[in-house]
Amino acid sequence: MERIIYLSDHFGAVAEDGRLVEYIPFRKEDCAGQILWGRVDRMMPGLGAAFVDIGRNKDGFLPLKESSQTFTEPDFRSGDRILVQIRKEETGNKGAFLTRDISLAGSYLILMPRNRFTGVSARVKDPEERSRMLRTGKALAGDRFGIVMREAAAGMPEEMLRKELDRLTTQWNEILIRKMSWCGITSPGERNGSNARRSFRPIWKDSSGRRSTGRSGFPTEGTS
Repeated sequence: MERIIYLSDHFGAVAEDGRLVEYIPFRKEDCAGQILWGRVDRMMPGLGAAFVDIGRNKDGFLPLKESSQTFTEPDFRSGDRILVQIRKEETGNKGAFLTRDISLAGSYLILMPRNRFTGVSARVKDPEERSRMLRTGKALAGDRFGIVMREAAAGMPEEMLRKELDRLTTQWNEILIRKMSWCGITSPGERNGSNARRSFRPIWKDSSGRRSTGRSGFPTEGTS
C-alpha cells in the first residue's frame, strides 16, 4: 500500500493508494513549537531583531540575541539560512515569533541542543530530589547540550532517561543531516500538542509540500 501524508500550516491529510482517507484541519496554535529552516530576509538592528522568510505570507520575527545566557550559536547575517523554532504563532499583522534556541521535549526530558543550561522543573518541590535530578541531568548532558528534567523524571532510573535522551538527540541529528523541517515538536511549556497533530507524528516536511512516512516515522519511498 502506498501511503502519502500531506502537512501544511493549516491542515493534515492522508492518502492511501491515491484515495483521501483522512483530513484534519489545524488551529493556528498547533504550529507553535514547529522547527523549520528559514532565510534571513532583513536585519533590523534598531529593533534588535531580524525578519526571517519561513515560507509564509508574513516573515517571522527573530531577536538578534537570545535571552538565554548559555545559548551557544554564533551571530547570523542577512541572507543566511538558519534553523528556527516557532515560539508564538502569528497574530493579526504580526508574523510568528521565532527563536534559534531550539528545544525538543520528551516525556521526561527537554533537550536544548544549542544551549548548555541544566535545570529541573519547578514542579519538583522536594529539595533532595531536585538535587538528585540536577546531578543526573548534568551527568547526562556532559556539557554537550542543555537539559531540563521534567516532573515525570522524578524517581526514574538513569538508564530510562538516557534512552529517551538518545532518541531526542537522534531526532536532532536527523534534522541537521537531512536539512528538513520537523513538524510537531513541542516547546518546553507543552506536553504532546493537539490531538490533530499527534495523529500525524512523526512527519518530515520538505520543500515540495509532500510527506511520506513508514512505520519507523522517517521518510520512506511511500510504501508500507
